[in-house]
Amino acid sequence: MIQVSVERRSEFRFPVVVPGEYFPPDDSGILSYCLDLNKAGTFISSDDPLTVGSKFDMHLTIPANDESSKIFRTEGAVVWNKIQPFKSKRNGMGVKFIDPLSENLLLNALSYPISIKY
Repeated sequence: MIQVSVERRSEFRFPVVVPGEYFPPDDSGILSYCLDLNKAGTFISSDDPLTVGSKFDMHLTIPANDESSKIFRTEGAVVWNKIQPFKSKRNGMGVKFIDPLSENLLLNALSYPISIKY
């Protein structure tokens, strides 16, 4: 039998990486990075993702121009998570934003990418 993978996203994801910090309930902030932003959600890299359905506050560092960035505060909910038996850049969680991001915010993130050092 041949299985066909169907893309479930309804919107294009911007191929950017931005620093992020998320705040699980009853815990301090956890620094990470967010991949593949769109106005509805993102992927947060984590070797210890939160459970599906968890709601949390998060801060995204979005470039404003060549010289500065702005911290955008929002709330998210985990809609799926993935964890491999080994550490991987693709371990983490798919997050839906409670309030969608603005298009201008996403265009800035795409125009002025932030490089993440590993």
